[in-house]
Amino acid sequence: MGSVTWVAARVRSCPRGQGFSPLASTTAAWEGESDTARARYRVSTYGTGAAAAKAVEQLDRTLVGCGVERAVGEPDGEYTGVTEGTGDQLNVIMTSWGTWVGVVEVQLPAESRDN
Repeated sequence: MGSVTWVAARVRSCPRGQGFSPLASTTAAWEGESDTARARYRVSTYGTGAAAAKAVEQLDRTLVGCGVERAVGEPDGEYTGVTEGTGDQLNVIMTSWGTWVGVVEVQLPAESRDN
């Protein structure tokens, strides 16, 4: 699975987008007790800067398409919102440089949020 679909696929809060497979990637994840926050960081490298830019654009479309709004930057930057479908709070920071794309995701399930 390409990193462009990684956030959407892992949180199951957004529909899966088209993947652009990276040449290499690494992921670190933290998940607490059930119904608690989850955090993940993934960095991927692509064959060209253009391929990395396509991955960033696709992730941007996937996030915005499921109700998570771009808060800062375009399309690199910060995204935040309540996802359609599951109602999870999702905060994402995306950074790209050359052929590299880094994504930090924090997800708080709907049932554990204070109303």
